Amino acid sequence: MADTRQTVIWALEMRCPLRDSEDSSVSPSSARNAVSHARSYSQAIRDKQDGFGNYGDVHVWSYTFGSRPGKPKDGEDPCYPSAGFVISKEFEKVGGTEALFRMCFACQANVRPHEIASCVGTVSRWPDSPETEAQLKNIISRLGLEHDVAAAFPKTEPIWYGLWAVSPVPADSLRVLRLLLKEILKEDLAETDSSSSAEHEQFREFSAAIGAIEVADTRGLKLHVKLLPRGHTDFGIHTVFPHCPFCSATANVQRWQRRYPSELRSCEVCGTQFSPAETATSERIDWSGDDLRDLLGQEKFEQFARDYLIANGEEPSDADGIVKKTEAKEAERMELWRKREELDRQQERYLETNIFAGLKCLPIPPSHLDEDDDFPNPESDCTRWFGAPEMLIVLNRCAEHNIKVVMMEHYSSDGAMDRFKTNIHGSPIDLLLKWQSEGCAEKFHAICQVPDSLVK
Repeated sequence: MADTRQTVIWALEMRCPLRDSEDSSVSPSSARNAVSHARSYSQAIRDKQDGFGNYGDVHVWSYTFGSRPGKPKDGEDPCYPSAGFVISKEFEKVGGTEALFRMCFACQANVRPHEIASCVGTVSRWPDSPETEAQLKNIISRLGLEHDVAAAFPKTEPIWYGLWAVSPVPADSLRVLRLLLKEILKEDLAETDSSSSAEHEQFREFSAAIGAIEVADTRGLKLHVKLLPRGHTDFGIHTVFPHCPFCSATANVQRWQRRYPSELRSCEVCGTQFSPAETATSERIDWSGDDLRDLLGQEKFEQFARDYLIANGEEPSDADGIVKKTEAKEAERMELWRKREELDRQQERYLETNIFAGLKCLPIPPSHLDEDDDFPNPESDCTRWFGAPEMLIVLNRCAEHNIKVVMMEHYSSDGAMDRFKTNIHGSPIDLLLKWQSEGCAEKFHAICQVPDSLVK
């Protein structure tokens, strides 16, 4: 996947039943998380999209594709509900949806009173884009704002970074920020086809941000802002690359290092001194808790799936068949998964008994995922990390038992001698000896693929 966008998150400072913690009242990221379901529910009322939205007491924010009985080869699979939340339970703590609307309508921080939780929003722009930089420079020059911008924001190059570097935005800077965003929006509306849903939503984002600045200025509320640093999301892991802690510009270092430089260096955008190692993170993404089968229970989920299909244009008789076939396939998939997990456990036991038995394991290296270091493996478990002599025994035993080695790795404490190899076409033993000749002498690890025939 591509890099995550460096989106600006803004939040007007406020404490309420939705933003019910000190952090969510002031932190844009925490505020966005706190109101995400409320905003999704509100957006679905305003602009329902195929497959997404509010269906009775259930909000669907993710769907898969169902299986149609007797479907021709060129037929389309119907949308089928996957993840979401139960609306009445989600907003129970504020007294239900009607109370939620009343609360947000009366809230001083709600930019759009007839919507829910518009006290939080985003602005999407590529900070390093030459077009963004040229547009800002032209606006500043055309309106004669050079002195105002210099007084209102830290000097950065590109300019976009400096607009969001100080949070909350100083009161004296609000007028200049509002003027810049209004001019950007006016130019974009004049030059861009606003008929596409993506462009329309981006214009709404800019408009809401301008409204938030006006609210902050006229009502004396603090506007907190955060330009997200560049990162990457893949395989259920969110990685944030080393970046300047002041302006969020990406550090000029090689990416995907296990250990980044800790020495201070100057940010190329704003000049701040910082350590790249201290601003890089990797965390697992928690996708749990939103599966509608789990939330509703199987029986209620099947009834909801039927109603959902009918609401999206299916005939009742066709909906019955789709639910029946889709759920049968899901049950089959889960059974295959259960059997695969059991086979994996048998293969693990085989390796413990026949390949790793009697060998001294080394402590597992520190994880590149921040939270994993809080959960070390028990010392009694085989970590599968070995010194070179033990790894040679592992590889010889694999050869004797006809077990394929599909990956080998070497970990070095300073990172200089790290090695990683998949798709090992030659002898794993030869690869181990080669690494040793290059100076690898610390911790070795291998993934061993046990044939199903050995454990069945």
